[in-house]
Order: sequence, then structure tokens, then C-alpha cells
Amino acid sequence: MPMNRQVQKYGRGAVEHNTERVSSTWDGGKAGRVALIVNDETDAAPAVAQANGASRRQNVARLVEELQRTREQLRSTSAAHNRAVAVLRTVNLTHQTRVDALQRTNAELRHVIESTGIGTLILDSAMRIRRFTPALDAIFDLVDADSRSPLALITHRLDYSGLVEDVKRVIGSRERIEREVRSDTGEWFIVRLNPFLSLDGEIDGAILTFFEHTAQHHIEEELRDAKTAAESANRAREVSLATLSHDLRSPLTAIMILTDILRFRTTLTAGQEQRITGIKAGGQHLASMIDGILGFAGMNAAHDVADRQTLDARVLAGEVHALMAPASDAKDLVFSLEVPDDVVALKTDIGKVRRVLINLCENAVKYTDAGEIRLRVLVERERVIFEVRDTGIGIAPENRRRIFDRFWQVDGRTIRPARGMGIGLTAAREYGRFLGGDVEVESELGKGSTFRLWLPGVCERR
Repeated sequence: MPMNRQVQKYGRGAVEHNTERVSSTWDGGKAGRVALIVNDETDAAPAVAQANGASRRQNVARLVEELQRTREQLRSTSAAHNRAVAVLRTVNLTHQTRVDALQRTNAELRHVIESTGIGTLILDSAMRIRRFTPALDAIFDLVDADSRSPLALITHRLDYSGLVEDVKRVIGSRERIEREVRSDTGEWFIVRLNPFLSLDGEIDGAILTFFEHTAQHHIEEELRDAKTAAESANRAREVSLATLSHDLRSPLTAIMILTDILRFRTTLTAGQEQRITGIKAGGQHLASMIDGILGFAGMNAAHDVADRQTLDARVLAGEVHALMAPASDAKDLVFSLEVPDDVVALKTDIGKVRRVLINLCENAVKYTDAGEIRLRVLVERERVIFEVRDTGIGIAPENRRRIFDRFWQVDGRTIRPARGMGIGLTAAREYGRFLGGDVEVESELGKGSTFRLWLPGVCERR
């Protein structure tokens, strides 16, 4: 039994080996069997010890390799950790730099906003006070504790019943609103309401800015009152001028009739004929002056009503040509008329168009001492054009705009009794624009001028 246990401790391989040898020498007897087992045991012990030592060395080698790999991994991990720490330090430094920059920018913006003196109120999406500037504090007596208070804290201080509704519209639809508002202290403000946006661009409330407007408001009120008074005075002046002109026309008409009676129903000497002719010429000039005054007085009133009727533009041009022919003949000017063969029907105010054409033709006769005057009717691009062209003194380029100013004439003088009052072209342009068209001019100094009255809306051409 002790031998069996000793054999077993050397392992399964040793037992199997001993068993084979025991089996082969069993017949040698008991003594032989014992000797064989003892010898085998003695022979196997060094081999087993050697095997165990080799196994332990292999295990130690593996452990050393694993320790070396672990050490390399720790070194690599440590290096990565150090790099991560360096990156984090850089990121932290960059972040801190940006935070410092943002803080400086925020402080600068706050300083700018506060230094402008513009009252600014920022509301959150629930219309509670989020922030306000010192200027608003001065207007509404706000304190820091009023933050987070509802908008109703200031609504009673303003004559602005729609403030809450306007703020809701701004928050709900990004609409921008501007109002002129009076405070309970009598001050006037321009209040501008704009949406307050978050960093992601979403509406996060509203921002209200209050611009002091009291002085400008009073100035505007004074200007409106002055304008109203001036318009009233202007209307009174126009009525007075119209009345005066009518009063002057009545005796002037009688004088003109008497001169005609004297010329055609009595026998006159050459001297008397010359005097009567001078009286008639003076009367005609006075009549022209009175017409100018009536036109000036009626220019603004004429813009109230347009008596539109259908007319043939050719017929109207012929009437004006016949009316102005004696004046052009008196100066030995050639006054021609050119009209289309077809009827040009136009719906407009006949009286106002006639007045414009007479003014243009009178102007042409007035400033043309030799040559010709031509009155034409044209149709271009759904427009009727009345064109008056002369070979008169012409207009310098720098004066082409000024000729339509009231009381201004070509040579720049505002008083020239011998040639009218300087309101004919003014009335012509205002009438033309009132009727939906305009009066335009082309001119070359020393060679003559061309005036065109164009009107829109040709009814038909047949």
C-alpha cells in the first residue's frame, strides 16, 4: 500500500508506465515485482521534477510577457491620457477665452445700450419683464425687483390701449409694429415692437424700444396747423382773385365791344383808327392777363372734378388753331395744323384740354418772332399727343425744369407785364397731370421748342 501511494503521486503517466513493467515481470516472483516498482520509482522522480520545472519556467515566461505587455499598454494609456489632458487644457483655455470675449462683448453692448438713452424693455414669451435699461427706469420708475413682473406694470402709464394685443401679434407672427404713444406725464414716444429671438432663432419674447418724441411731436403739430392755415389762406386768396378777375372782365368786355362798334359803325380818321386799334390790343392783353389770373385761381380747384366727355381730338385742335391764328398772323408767323385722316375719339375734360392747348400756343406765339408754329395731333401707343412746335428763342437746358414753376419765365425775371404772368405752363402741366397725362418739353436754345401734351385712354380711332 505505501508503494502504491508513492507511485500514484507521480501522476497518471508514471502509473501507466509502472503497470506495463509490472505486467511484463510478474512471473519473476514477489521479490522481483517489488524491486521493479522501486527501481521504476527511483528512475521516474528526476523526470517528473524536470517536467515540473520546465512547466514552471514556461508559466513564469508567460507571466513576464504579460507583465511587459501590460506595462506597454499602461505606458500607451498614460501617453494618451497626457495627450487628452493637453487637449482638454487647450479646449478649456479656448473656452475661457471665448467666455471672456463674450463677457466683454456683453458688457460693451450693455454699455452702448445704456449710454444711448433709449428706453428698452425685454419681455419673455409670457409677456413678463425680463430686462430693462436705465432709460426705461427713468420713464416708468422701475427697479430691479420689477423683473419677472407682468407687462401690466407699465400699461397704465401709457395712452396705448392696444399694447398687450400688439405684443401678442409680435410674439405670434414676428410682425414689427411702430406706434406714437403718449405717457401719463404728457411725454410722447415712438414705440417700436420687435420679436426677441433666442440663439436658435426661435421667438422667445418681444423687445420694446421707446424713443423720446415730444419735441418732434410738437413741431409736427405746429407744422400741421401752419399748413392748414396756409391752405385756408390760399383758398381765400383764390376766391378773391377769381372774384376780382370776374369784376375786371365785365367792364373790359364793354370796352372791347365799344371799340368794335367805333371801328365798324363810324367813320374814323387814320389817327382815330390807330388809337382804337391800340385800345383793342390793350384790351386783348388785359383779357389774357385776366384769363391767366382765373387759371391760376382755378388750378387747385380744378383738381376736384373732371367733366369728361367724348371728343374728336382733331376738332378740338382745329378750334384752338382758329382761335390763335389772328395772334400768329399779327406777327407774320406761319401757323400750321396737322391732324390724322381718321377720327381720334378721346374721353376727357374738353375745357381743361382746350385751356392747356391755348396756353401752349400762346406761349409759342409769345416767344417766336419769326418762322413758324405747328400744331399736330398724333396717336402713339394708346396715347393721344397734342404737339406744339415753334422756331422761337428756345430754352437753355438748365431752365427746362424751372419753366413749369409758378411766375418763372424763360429769361429768369418774375415780373414781365409785356409777356404775361408766368403761370401758363404751370397751369398746363397741372391740368395735364390731373387728366392722367403730362406736358413734356424738348428745346434747343436759339432754335425753338416743342411742347407735347399727352393723354391716356384712346376710346377709338376710325
